[in-house]
Amino acid sequence: MRRRFNLPEHALLMIYRGIFFYGLGRMVSWFVYARFDAKKPFEPVWGGPTFAEGVDLSDAGALEVVVRTAIGGVMFFGFIYLCWVLFIRRLWRRGVDPPSMRDRATATAAASRPPPAGGPIVWVRLLRPSRPGTRSSKEDLR
Repeated sequence: MRRRFNLPEHALLMIYRGIFFYGLGRMVSWFVYARFDAKKPFEPVWGGPTFAEGVDLSDAGALEVVVRTAIGGVMFFGFIYLCWVLFIRRLWRRGVDPPSMRDRATATAAASRPPPAGGPIVWVRLLRPSRPGTRSSKEDLR
């Protein structure tokens, strides 16, 4: 949305918050309606409320359960693949490593380098946290 509509970040945040509160309001209003206006009892049970007709699979054979599970698995895989093709792949390619991963990659690269010339005094300077007004340890690694 940011590129398509050229929206600043605070506008996107406002839209996301609006969608969140809209969804939250719908959930709360449906709960209040079902609980108080529809005069139905609140029954958070595994099989569902007693006033809703449930589906009974007790007469299904093992083969039918396996076939239905396989169909559900194939359809789920198809859904995930379709989402990947339509929009997740583009987001994945645009993504960058977060700072914590970049710091870890820098530390790994620094650890794989040969030790700098100059002996242990250089290592103390590398390991000591930098103070304001002094060079940082990342500058020492260059």
